[in-house]
Amino acid sequence: MGKIIVFLSVCLLITAIVVAVPTVHVFGDSHALFCFSNNWQLNHVLTHRGWSLPIAVHWVPGKTMHGIGKDGFKVLNFQESGVQEGDIVVLIYGEVDVRCHIGKQRDTHQRALGEIIGTLINRYFHTINQNKVFYTNIHCLIMEVMPPTNRGYNPDAPFYGPLEERVFITRLLNTGLKEVCLKNNIFFLPTHDILADPAGTFKVELSDTGVHVGFNHNYLIKQRLIDFLQKIITIGPSSHNIRNKIVML
Repeated sequence: MGKIIVFLSVCLLITAIVVAVPTVHVFGDSHALFCFSNNWQLNHVLTHRGWSLPIAVHWVPGKTMHGIGKDGFKVLNFQESGVQEGDIVVLIYGEVDVRCHIGKQRDTHQRALGEIIGTLINRYFHTINQNKVFYTNIHCLIMEVMPPTNRGYNPDAPFYGPLEERVFITRLLNTGLKEVCLKNNIFFLPTHDILADPAGTFKVELSDTGVHVGFNHNYLIKQRLIDFLQKIITIGPSSHNIRNKIVML
């Protein structure tokens, strides 16, 4: 009888561990695809440093940070996308806003950069928080906005303004995102130390020759994510509870 009890206990422990493994849901524009898919495979398993986490990439082509804030649940709905309690949500938006829209809004409508970026971030987080209220144990991360480049011109999303100016706008946007993350119990995932050169532009050697990370280099972003998660959550039968402080790499 004792051996049976021990066997059942081990089975229950293994089951608890399996159940406690969260899924990483990545929401974003094409950068979600290029940073986190497995060479176009949207659903796969990410393994690094002893962790194996299922990943699901939710790619909405052409959607901007502005669009997420404006359209809300129509374009960003965690529940309809299969996010469960305890899962991890990573959001990647903003590069297109910098590339095409923020500088143009300033020049066309005579708006201050600080006001444009503040409004953009507040509306973006409003949509994220609208989703979060349906969960009691969910872990959200905002990935640092991709560094800008002049490579990969797209007539449907053209560059606006000189590269140096877009570097400045990207830095302002990332600073604002990081500050609002702290106020909203959302984590900020830094990646510019990997992706940006000293001038703040996207490293050509990591690119797909355009604005995206090459599939052969996106392991750097995936590994950064797991390294970060290992500092802030616990995987196992005790659930994946947020540790007491936000950790910035």
